[in-house]
Amino acid sequence: MGDAASLEVHASEVVLRLGVALTRRLGVQLGSLAVVWRDAAPLFVKASQVVLRHGPALSRRGLVPLGRQLVVLRNALALLVHDGQIALGAAVALLGSTAVPACGLCEVVLHAATVVVQTADAVLRLGVAASGQREPVGQRLGVVASLVGRTAQLEVALRRQYEPGRHEPADDPSHRVRSHSLENFTTGCRRRVCYKRGMLRGCQSEVAPIRGMLLKHARDAFRSQQVIEGQWRGLRYAAPPRWDRAVEEYDRFVELLQGFGIEIQFLPADPGAGLDSIYIRDAVVLCEKGAILCNMGKLARRAEPKALEAALRERGSPVLGAIRGEGRLEGGDVVWLDSRTLAVGRGYRTNDGGIAQLREMLGDVVDELLVVPLPHHRGPNDVFHLMSIISPLDTDLALVHSPLMPVPFREALLRRGIGLLEVPEQEFASMGCNVLTVAPRCCVALGGNPRTRALLEGAGVEVHDYDGAEISVKGTGGPTCLTRPLSRGLV
Repeated sequence: MGDAASLEVHASEVVLRLGVALTRRLGVQLGSLAVVWRDAAPLFVKASQVVLRHGPALSRRGLVPLGRQLVVLRNALALLVHDGQIALGAAVALLGSTAVPACGLCEVVLHAATVVVQTADAVLRLGVAASGQREPVGQRLGVVASLVGRTAQLEVALRRQYEPGRHEPADDPSHRVRSHSLENFTTGCRRRVCYKRGMLRGCQSEVAPIRGMLLKHARDAFRSQQVIEGQWRGLRYAAPPRWDRAVEEYDRFVELLQGFGIEIQFLPADPGAGLDSIYIRDAVVLCEKGAILCNMGKLARRAEPKALEAALRERGSPVLGAIRGEGRLEGGDVVWLDSRTLAVGRGYRTNDGGIAQLREMLGDVVDELLVVPLPHHRGPNDVFHLMSIISPLDTDLALVHSPLMPVPFREALLRRGIGLLEVPEQEFASMGCNVLTVAPRCCVALGGNPRTRALLEGAGVEVHDYDGAEISVKGTGGPTCLTRPLSRGLV
């Protein structure tokens, strides 16, 4: 834990220096930000001590796995340091440019402050779980509320700094840019503090830290053993899932995801959707402009996007459009290689018409859309998507199955400097290549693939596996299929 404390001190120094530089160069009063970061440091150290003190005892009693606590805490601290470094780098670049409005830089600072709030909340929750009654929940909520309040005070101070007519003439073009940007970033700040209100921030990434996620619980997708018995053969499941066991497995899967500090929302049960609705990724594609509802290649799944649309609109997420007519598109065929580059698999579930509609709706949010021809493999009735053969792990690393990967696509990955980890041949069929990256080089994987796990860990990737005999194996859907990340952080 000494290393974690050192990292926190480093992050504090980074942002304190940033605050000093901004105050001196821009006249922006950022003392409140320095206080937020200064006060956050001892909270993290205290949480570390709580976990370290109580974790071993709880672990011996079989209540709380110590290893998982320490990994979550370490990831939270690393994320905080990472965002601090990004903020400092942005400050250096922006301070040297007269073309960038001052409030554009303030947005970077506000983002750093909200990261403090979110990460402090996650780590303090971890401390509460580890310490039982020693850290009252009310006290934790009070601390987080205080941090949120300080961030809000910073927003007010910045708004006053650039209030129309206060420091600049109202008709000054530079003022108009600043005022517009200020409105954007203050609105964005409020949503980042409580991103579940509908933002799709950071969704053009497969590897940035997941903040918010949409799931459909096995309880609501499978509904009952009777429903399972009536559908599994038609959907070509390997065997009928056991409803009670599937619910238990899914509960543990959710607990694993929540351990990363992910805010989870659940899609409700829908009589018009079948068992496959548990694999929620396939029904929608996300971009910065909004959600694009898919038109499923599998006839039995055609009702799923409509149910998802209602849930997205209810949470306030923008819906950009839907794939219509003869166009076909499934989310499992869509992979972000970076925030401006999208790869789309052209196979039995996604066709040319669907890709053309997707390209038109994306518009200027992408610089390049790579169409990847997929192999026949086991035919049109098989569950095969682009994500069957590639799972990004970081901006420069991916888990792949090259024997089924088109040569031009593989070469394109290598040209981009993406290192390729080859999943062992004997573990491809057991979904070894399908892993969910919850943060750079930290992933969730289906258990039962020891060689793939060793491969990943040997490359410095953290692996957290889950038991998916009922929710994954029988329906052939791995962790990426089971999840739809809605918002991600910086990477």
